Amino acid sequence: MMYKHKPTNILVTGGDFSTQGGFFYADRAKEFLVQLGVDENDIVSIPIGTNTLEEYISLKKSVSAKKLAVVSSASHGPRLSKLLEHDKSFTYIFIPVEHLNAAESPISFGLPKLASIEKSRRAIYTYFANIELWFSDY
Repeated sequence: MMYKHKPTNILVTGGDFSTQGGFFYADRAKEFLVQLGVDENDIVSIPIGTNTLEEYISLKKSVSAKKLAVVSSASHGPRLSKLLEHDKSFTYIFIPVEHLNAAESPISFGLPKLASIEKSRRAIYTYFANIELWFSDY
C-alpha cells in the first residue's frame, strides 16, 4: 500500500449512492483503510456526492492540496480525467483499480453467472455515464 511507504493524508469521497441506502461510501472507505492500518487522523472523509461531478465539486471545496493521486475504479477514469484536465488548481495522477477483467473460463451454456450479470451492469452504467459526459459541458 502506498501509505506505508509515504504516510500522507488520504481523502475519501462518496455519498449515499448504494442500493441498500443508509450509509456513505466515504465513511465505509475510511473504515476499510483503518482496518488496513492507516492512521484514522490521516484520513479525510468527504461523504458528499452521488456521481462523478458531485464528488469532484465536493472535493474542490474541501481540499487545499496542490497534488493528488486519485485512486478510483478504472471505469471512473475517463469522466474524472475530463473534469480534472481543465482544472489548473492542482495536478493529479490517476491510479485505476477494479478493472473488472473477465476471468478465463470455458464456454458454457445455461443460466448466466451472477458475476457476468454484474459485469454487464457495470459496463452499461459506464457507457451511459460516458454518453452523459459527452453531451454535458463539464
